[in-house]
Amino acid sequence: MDRFKSIESFVLATRSGSFASAAKTLRLSRAMVSRRITDLEDHLGVRLLHRTTRQLVLTSAGQHYLRVCEGIIEHLKAEESALDSFQSQPRGLIRITTVRSFGQLHMSAAIAQFVIVHPEVQIEMVLATSSQAPINLTELGFDLGISIGEPTNRDSVRKKIAKFSWMMCASPDYVKRKGMPNNPRELDQHICINNPRHSPRAVWSLRKASERLMQPVHCGISITSSLGCREAALRGVGIAFLPSYLLVEELKSGKLVPVLPDWSGETGAVYAIYPHYHLVPKKVKLLTRYLEQHFRSAFDLTAVPTKHGHRSRRAHETG
Repeated sequence: MDRFKSIESFVLATRSGSFASAAKTLRLSRAMVSRRITDLEDHLGVRLLHRTTRQLVLTSAGQHYLRVCEGIIEHLKAEESALDSFQSQPRGLIRITTVRSFGQLHMSAAIAQFVIVHPEVQIEMVLATSSQAPINLTELGFDLGISIGEPTNRDSVRKKIAKFSWMMCASPDYVKRKGMPNNPRELDQHICINNPRHSPRAVWSLRKASERLMQPVHCGISITSSLGCREAALRGVGIAFLPSYLLVEELKSGKLVPVLPDWSGETGAVYAIYPHYHLVPKKVKLLTRYLEQHFRSAFDLTAVPTKHGHRSRRAHETG
């Protein structure tokens, strides 16, 4: 027996005064409504209604139980109304998982600002070791995943919230010691810092307008972490090939300078992914829209001037 459906049938039948009227409201047969109420009486061990050919009459137990049921229904309506307010005025916990480097450098500041604007929201962010968010977000209890690159979970709902590109860079100290390459072919004369997870064979995929080039590099250091590669570049070891979201502050401050700025790697994307369920909470949608606005053009570094005056081809064209 589905107790709630039986209670619903009981309340509607007593309010309307007939099984037929309750059956019409519930879009059920009269016999089904009668069966539900009989099952409810059997479950409770008391008679709730006296049935006649003309009307339904509540017993004393039925009168008491009707008040109890109506109280439950009114309480449920009040809670549903509160949930609607909960959705329109974001509050409560949002659990997020994202790649460690992106989370540390960008998501931490973004969610801090979001919570300042929406103080009734609490956010718990778990930093993953891989670049892609876990496949089973629901099983792991996450409301939102932030993935670098195309998510691997095909059943998820996804939304692109930012774009970035791969670019070559080095420290001014390295450029002073070793010089700046004039074209990609000269990279084999330089020490390069490679992330084998991105370029397993130490071959950098480069492009310039319609030109495409697969350039082998002399791998002086190999680190399976883009943050680690960036640190090595900051130390002046060599030329690194990194996603632009790791280089925003370093290029602006001049700690790193672009190398062969006319050439770049492929364009990547940051995705917000939801578990595969019908309703995405409004607070999660609100956070996603905020992140999309927050990161809009944030990682387009093609025209970012640095302290050392190094600018990209677009900056030279427009400046």
